[in-house]
Amino acid sequence: MARPRIGVAVSGGLTAPEIVDCVRRAEDLGYESAWVAEGHGGDQFAILAACATATTRIRLGTSIAGRSIADCRIDRTRAVSSQHAARAGFAA
Repeated sequence: MARPRIGVAVSGGLTAPEIVDCVRRAEDLGYESAWVAEGHGGDQFAILAACATATTRIRLGTSIAGRSIADCRIDRTRAVSSQHAARAGFAA
């Protein structure tokens, strides 16, 4: 039987450093993925990039990512910049 794939989702309530610590702990506990939504008072792409530098194997993704009202190119730039900091891109 295949091993279940279990992830953790974070949305609100934690500071950026606490989210990084949470994701690092989730990786230590064997979680397969971590998902960071909007609503925590920071740029979720920057936080995911910080998580990527603090971990080695957990997959990272956005559970909710709103579009920038001003210009959709901002979303692309944020995602690409974060992906460059990440080990292997984002989870889909």
